[in-house]
Amino acid sequence: MKYSNQQALAEEIQASVNKALFGTVHFGKLYASLMVMMSLIVAMFIPHEGLFATSQSTGMTNYHRWLYDVYVISSCIIGVVIFLRLQHKKHDVKFRRLWHCATKISAEERFREYQYAQSQSKVTILYSSKILFYAVLFGFTVGVIAMYVWMTPFAGTYKSSFWILAWWPINALIIWALYCCQSYLFLRLFSTEDMHKHFLKLKREAQRQAKKSMLQKDSSQEQV
Repeated sequence: MKYSNQQALAEEIQASVNKALFGTVHFGKLYASLMVMMSLIVAMFIPHEGLFATSQSTGMTNYHRWLYDVYVISSCIIGVVIFLRLQHKKHDVKFRRLWHCATKISAEERFREYQYAQSQSKVTILYSSKILFYAVLFGFTVGVIAMYVWMTPFAGTYKSSFWILAWWPINALIIWALYCCQSYLFLRLFSTEDMHKHFLKLKREAQRQAKKSMLQKDSSQEQV
């Protein structure tokens, strides 16, 4: 089947990866809804003093405390669960092929961005450095979780405390959105190694083609 849109192909393969790993393409939303609903239901019946600095802050309701603490704990666990599930599924030949396609398409997209940055004389290290890519993804993933461990409201204006002291339904929606992103972020993080291998192959091939073109150009000039 031919695809006129590379992005559509990438989304379809990513959906297939999610279905193979989690049994549904909507795992992120279902997981987010389950965790938020569970936190709110438990908060209705069980008082909670908070486990971390954020949930122990002044002004927190029981809903805030349960939402934040469950998010922190489950976020630390879900990454390990996804990693183990991924390693288990890699024993399946069909999934390995699917994973190969997914990481290859991601690498091709990244390589196009790398080439564009080169053509514009921009910094390309973000696209070509595996370590930096790891650092950005890992830093963002851990940073969002850590925010609900240590961040506490300032004693100043309401605006400075809005993010964590807003009306609890707003916080529930924010937490839900963060849950939705987790499976994507962790899969992206765990695919970095394979994606970078494809990226290096594309880079070497482009360098060979450039060198070949240069030799042909020099040869034609000599003949003239």
